Amino acid sequence: MWNSKIGESKACAIADPANPSLRFHDQRVQQLASTSLQADERWGFAGSKREQLWQAEVIDPATRLVVAFATGVRNERLMEQVLQDAVSRLPPGSGPVQRW
Repeated sequence: MWNSKIGESKACAIADPANPSLRFHDQRVQQLASTSLQADERWGFAGSKREQLWQAEVIDPATRLVVAFATGVRNERLMEQVLQDAVSRLPPGSGPVQRW
């Protein structure tokens, strides 16, 4: 999606919360037994280079599973959103979580 030649409407359809693949991810990526997680961010655009979009994601480095992701304006709120989503996918009492 990012920095690719797909159209804006296709890029928006992929990120639409009603997308079946996003619902599948939400249902299946739960109660993870991960021992570590890594967060990263990248920028891209859809439609116009003047309108930058940021994608923040958290992965399990051992399996390369995308645990959580969010797109939007690059700010603290975006990072908090993706980190909170990742923590919510860990089992309760799974050990200490290093806070951001």
